[in-house]
Amino acid sequence: MNVRSFPQKKVFAVLLLSLLVVFSLACNKVQVNDLGSQEGTSLEGLRAVRQSVTVAGATEQKMVDILLVIDDSGSMKEDSLALASRLAGFATMLEDGQFDWQMCLTTTNYNGHDGESKVWVKTTGDNLILKKTDGDIGAILTNTIDDMTFGGRGGGRSDERGVASIAGHLAKRNQHNCYRQNALTAVILISDENERSQGDNLENIDKPDKLIEAYESYRSESSLGSKLVVNSIIVQSGDTVCKAEQDAQPDSIGHYGTVYEELSQKTRGSVSSICSEDYAENLDLIYESIVKSSVMVQMQCVPVNAVQWTSSIDRSYLTMTPAGDQMMVENAYSSSATVTMDYQCAN
Repeated sequence: MNVRSFPQKKVFAVLLLSLLVVFSLACNKVQVNDLGSQEGTSLEGLRAVRQSVTVAGATEQKMVDILLVIDDSGSMKEDSLALASRLAGFATMLEDGQFDWQMCLTTTNYNGHDGESKVWVKTTGDNLILKKTDGDIGAILTNTIDDMTFGGRGGGRSDERGVASIAGHLAKRNQHNCYRQNALTAVILISDENERSQGDNLENIDKPDKLIEAYESYRSESSLGSKLVVNSIIVQSGDTVCKAEQDAQPDSIGHYGTVYEELSQKTRGSVSSICSEDYAENLDLIYESIVKSSVMVQMQCVPVNAVQWTSSIDRSYLTMTPAGDQMMVENAYSSSATVTMDYQCAN
C-alpha cells in the first residue's frame, strides 16, 4: 500500500473519475464511521496520531434535481442554444450512471421574474419540470430556449442576477415542486456577465454566502435536497481572450464572473469557460461535480506538518483536502473506503 503526502493548507486534487463506475452522490447519503485513533510519541515532543475513518457509499437510489439558469440578455441566445444542444447528451450520461434526474429552468433576470420557474415547451407531464419520460429531450431543450425572449429590457441596461435568481427559485420551491427531499440540487448557470453585471452593488440576495445559508435553512426543514452544487459557465477570471471575444459581440460587454466563481468554489461545483467550443467538456466537469460525494472528518488538531494517508481502495477515486483541524474526504467510488491518516499534533 503506497503512502501519499501533501502539505497543510494546500488543496491537492487526486480525483480521477471513471464514468464507467456507479458513483456515490450526496453528502448526507455518506455514512462515516470513525474507527478511532492511536497516539504515540514522535520527535521534538510532538504527539503522533493515527486516525482511521470508513466512508461508505450511498445505498438509496440516486436522485439529482437540476436548475438551469440562463442569462437572457441580448448577447446570450447563441451560447444558450449551444448549451441546450449538448444537454440531452448530459441527461443520457446521468441515466447511464443510474441517476434519477429532473430539470427546471429560470433566468438571470431576477428584477423581472424573481427567480420564477419557466415553462418547458413540451406536450406531456408537468410543464415546469423536464423529465426523461417527456420524449425528445434535445428538442424540448432547444425549442424552449429558442422560444425565450433575450434582451429587450429597455435602454440597453443589463442587470444579470444569477445568484438572486437561484435564491428566488429556491424560495418558491413549494410553487413548482422542482426539489425533492434527499436529492442533490445541481445548478448549471451560464452567463457572459457577473452578478449585477459587474459584481458590485450586491444586495444580500446576490451574495453566495447568503444563498448557501438559505439553502441549509431550507434543507434543515426537510423541504430541500441533500446538497447544493453550483456549476458556472462564465468568463473566467483573467481569461482576457474570452473576455475580448465576448466584448466583440454586438451590443455586448463581457464581465469576469467572479461572484459565480466564488459560489461554485464554495459549493464544490465546477467553473468552466463560456468560450468553450461546444460545451462538451464543460458538461463533463459538471457531471464530475455531481457524482462526487464528500464528508468532513474531524481531526484531533491542526497538524503541524504533512499528513500521510492510505486507503483501502484505489486512491485515484479519493480527494483529500485539509481545512484547519478537519479533512474533507471526497469519494467517487460506489463501495466504502477506509482512510487512515498519520499526522502530528503539538503537545
